[in-house]
This record gives sequence, structure tokens and C-alpha cells, in this order.
Amino acid sequence: MKCLLRCSRMSGSFVAQARRYTIALRFVVLAAALPWATSAAAAQATPRFELGAGVAVLKHGGSANAGPDFLAVYNLTRYLSLEGSIAWFPSEAGFTYLDPFKLQLVETSAVQGLFGAKAGYRTNRFGVFGKVRPGFISSPSTERVTGFLPTPPGFGSQPVLQVGRLTEKALDLGGVVEYYPARHWALRADLGSTLIFDEGVTFLRPNPATGTSDASTVGAGTSSHFQFSFSGQFRF
Repeated sequence: MKCLLRCSRMSGSFVAQARRYTIALRFVVLAAALPWATSAAAAQATPRFELGAGVAVLKHGGSANAGPDFLAVYNLTRYLSLEGSIAWFPSEAGFTYLDPFKLQLVETSAVQGLFGAKAGYRTNRFGVFGKVRPGFISSPSTERVTGFLPTPPGFGSQPVLQVGRLTEKALDLGGVVEYYPARHWALRADLGSTLIFDEGVTFLRPNPATGTSDASTVGAGTSSHFQFSFSGQFRF
């Protein structure tokens, strides 16, 4: 009888101990899975792709040039993204030139393409990022060669103008602020400075000694220009 009682107590102790081990094991598994679940939930809260459209303003040539802006974003993580934008400025004062024959300014347009990355911090409602986006700005028709050609003695000089496409390198540096009113929608504001690596214009100057024109480059260098854009984005 004592043996049976002792066996019963041992069996009960073994069952209780097994239950304690089972409960402890469950806690260990839950603790190990919790960071993964939290990370997965955070990743799901950030859609992988974003497409947007808005307006961009570039202060170039002494004027605020405005035009439509289109944006594509690929979110590598919650805090790092690759992106590209294309903006079109119907009138770009930075490429406007003087026609010496008509003595009037000729307006021209420009396309800007920027491709790079943004990194920062975001919550479920807001995001703040820094961005670096190299690219280009291109005008289909602007002044490439100007100046004067020599003429026979006593007839002065003749103005010259050659017009063509000009594509210059650009670098966009600045910040981004985003607001997420819903999972699949975002409002975005960009603010920063765009560096343009100006190639300059070839200027011809008559040389009486040779009877030809000497060529030099004017306006070359690097210039900084304020740029702002605002867009709405669809996230998926």
C-alpha cells in the first residue's frame, strides 16, 4: 500500500514537473518569436513600392521654374529607399537665351531626371529622411555658341548664334517629409538644393591679327539652386 502511494506521489510530481517544463518552453518559444513577429509586422506596415505625381519648383536663371513631377520609389527597408523622379519645366529661365538677330529673349523648356536614395526614420503616420540624388537637367534647344564673326575691314563684325541640345549633370541634396493618412497613400514634400554643373557657352571674339575668331568658354562652373516639390503617392 505504501509502495502504491509512493508511486502515485512520484507520478504526480513527474506530471507537475513536466507541465512546468512545457510552460517554460512555451515562454521561451514566444520570447524568441516575438522580435521576428514585431519585425514582420513593421515590414508589412511599409509597402514595397510607391508611385507619385506632383509639382516641382526649381529656382534657376533668376526665376522659379515650375512643372509636373513624377516619382517612383522602392523601399528596401522601413528606413532606406531607392527612388527616381522626372520633372518637366515648360519654361526654364536658366536656359533662356538672347537672339542677337531679333534682339529678343527666347524661352525654352527643360527636363530634369534625378535618381538616388533616401534614408531616415518613419512611424505609421510620419517619415523624415535625407536624400542624395544625382542626375541631369536637359534643354532641347538652347544657346551653345554665340559671339561675333570677323568681316572685311570697315564692315565691323557679324553676330553668330548656334542653338542645340544641352544636357548638364545635376546633384539633388536635401530632406523629405512624408505624411501617411492611410496605408496605401502618402503626401510628400521635398526641400533642398540642386547643384548644376554648368558646361558654359562657347563665345567667339574676332581677332584682327588673324582675321578669324578666338573661342573661349564662358559661364562654366558649379551653381547651387533651391528646389522644392510636393506630391501625392500611391503605395503598394
